[in-house]
Amino acid sequence: MKALVLLFAFLYYFFVCERFMCLRRIFSTTIIITGLFVALDYSLCNKFKCRGYEIQHTSDDSGNWSKQTHAVWTSVYIIGLALFAAFFTVLEQILFKVKKAIPGLCTVSSSVSTMSVSSSVTELEQINVCKKISSVQLVMWLHIFGILIVGSLFWIEFIPQIGKGSNAKEVVNNTFNGIHCHFSNEVDCRNTTIISWLFLFSYTGFVAASIHFLILTQSAVYTVATMSTALPLAAVWWSFVQMVPTENGKLQIP
Repeated sequence: MKALVLLFAFLYYFFVCERFMCLRRIFSTTIIITGLFVALDYSLCNKFKCRGYEIQHTSDDSGNWSKQTHAVWTSVYIIGLALFAAFFTVLEQILFKVKKAIPGLCTVSSSVSTMSVSSSVTELEQINVCKKISSVQLVMWLHIFGILIVGSLFWIEFIPQIGKGSNAKEVVNNTFNGIHCHFSNEVDCRNTTIISWLFLFSYTGFVAASIHFLILTQSAVYTVATMSTALPLAAVWWSFVQMVPTENGKLQIP
């Protein structure tokens, strides 16, 4: 279902953006989408796999949930994908307006942008102008506001069957225990320190690279399509590797 993010990105582009997508960009994006579904066809038609293990029944993965509960969480997941695509579309619109305000601005990667590039602007000038929009600084401010939004939604932890705390004391204890395990090698934490910091550095590099790619290409569709190439790679990875349930973060080859 993650590939739906590409569909949302296309819908946002045609209904929100006021620019025309060139044929070369449409062709390259279509090829990426086709390759994604062809690569994922085996994993979709075969038995469902979760972290390398074949799931025979839905209850083996999610428990004895009712159809209504599955429908609710599936809807939430789809809404999350739609919001993810909307985030890059809105950010593209903001950056496009900022770039129009900067004189002499031109896209560096002409292979994914329009062919009508002014010959008076040299490649060195293009790079210098693009540096005026710092992807690292933009990522920093986005995550500062993101932390504030997440903090304001703390009350979700008190919702039955959704949150993990029945009262304020339990929520505070769970939060501090989670933070403590990020800096501790205790047995109860089960390698959380190693996994969390590896994830943190990987996530930071991914976000900074994706925002910088969006700044260069001026296309949310192309950026989301490039990200989605990780989907078949993940399917291939879990077809060769399994995660050990009893030891957090440990992998094995079946």
